[in-house]
Amino acid sequence: MSGSALKLVPVSVVGAIISLLLAIVIRYRIEHLPANILHFGTQIFVIPLIYAATFYVFDANTPRNRRDPALLVVTYFCANVVACLLALTFVYLQGLDRLGRGVFGLFAGLQAVISIGSRLLLDRVAARLFPPRRTLIVGPAAETQKLFGLLRNANDSRLKPVAVLDTSDGKSEMELDCPVYVGSTALRELARMERADCVVLVPPYKREGDLFREIAHCRLGGVEVFDAVEVYEAVSGRVPLDSVIDYWALFLSLNKIRPVNVTLKRMMDLVFSSILLVIAAPLIAIIGLLVKVLSPGPVFYRQERLGRDGTRFPMIKFRTMIPDAEALTGPVMASANDSRVTPLGRFLRKWRLDELPQLVNVLRGEMSLVGPRPEREAFATDFGQRVPIFRPTLRRNDPEGTYVYAGWREAIHLYPTRLFVKPGLTGWAQVNYPYASSLAETKEQFEYDLFYLQNQSLLFDMAILLRTVGVLIRPTGH
Repeated sequence: MSGSALKLVPVSVVGAIISLLLAIVIRYRIEHLPANILHFGTQIFVIPLIYAATFYVFDANTPRNRRDPALLVVTYFCANVVACLLALTFVYLQGLDRLGRGVFGLFAGLQAVISIGSRLLLDRVAARLFPPRRTLIVGPAAETQKLFGLLRNANDSRLKPVAVLDTSDGKSEMELDCPVYVGSTALRELARMERADCVVLVPPYKREGDLFREIAHCRLGGVEVFDAVEVYEAVSGRVPLDSVIDYWALFLSLNKIRPVNVTLKRMMDLVFSSILLVIAAPLIAIIGLLVKVLSPGPVFYRQERLGRDGTRFPMIKFRTMIPDAEALTGPVMASANDSRVTPLGRFLRKWRLDELPQLVNVLRGEMSLVGPRPEREAFATDFGQRVPIFRPTLRRNDPEGTYVYAGWREAIHLYPTRLFVKPGLTGWAQVNYPYASSLAETKEQFEYDLFYLQNQSLLFDMAILLRTVGVLIRPTGH
């Protein structure tokens, strides 16, 4: 855990004490507050400590470069539920001198609202009161310029680029609205001169002893050193494939792929999909009737997709296109104004209602609620060869648009990593990026999928589900 997380522990304690005292005042009136404090003193002291410790264990207090409100709300909500159960156990162990159920119920509700609301407010206040960290970017011109633009344009980044050290050979030709230095400049002296709080290293890294000694001196002098790939991921929520061409950077990126408890994830899928299927049953029936009446052909459309480890399964959707839409063209990606889509189908796609039958796929275990979207085998094979591929050189017969990162002894295909987990009804790419209808868009969408693989957890899944509600309110499908 970070030092910043420890600093927020007293804030959690104070917030829980305020919630508990408010609950007592609401239940017994303010004139009885001193007597109740004396009578329930031990519980008033211990319960806030239980909440603070639970928030600490859940890593709820850790500030992140990329502040995601949905993930913050889900984390605090789950931490409140666990802390409430632990505190309730402690209260009932007090026998007849315990807090009443009314007081504890009020406290639990107030604490949930105050803890979540105060943390959201604290993030906003901190962003305004505390200036972003002065950042020195070090690396080759082209890659450095991309990161500079990302940090300058990001609204929620806590890093402010103040200078760039170009490690490319020769004179720098970068035109940025900040000082640009060349590789011969001493890094620690430059960091001191620009009053930099941190240094960001951009791959491909120069294997030079002088540079690494300068980095070590910076770190010993109190200047933090970050890897550009991690900064890019934290700010954008994507894995920058153009920046992981360095062997070490690629290893670090793939090494962060984390497993998730498959049993708990499956239980969450079963519970949530069952509830959603019951709630959505009337809507599914109405949509099915409209599809049948307004256009000829079947109500549902079953299409073979790839699941975990490349297993094929029939994905179910409401039919949104004319019958035999691909009879003449073969497999093609849908476009924004696709003439094959029916008027009702366009409405269903816009609000993503055509995906509702996939709750059945989730119940059958072929899909999960959250994960990369299931891909057709024809597209997956094509993308797998081009999005991206690491190998020695570009070949003469490579299709147009192939993303090849040269310098590798053997071919490494990253796109099939999407098949490490079950495909999802929704996913991190879907709540951050519109439908992909080209190779370039598919590559960018895959960067979000790879970020999900690195950071997957049940809390992250719940945050994605929460953000999906927001996406449904603001339709972008086609």
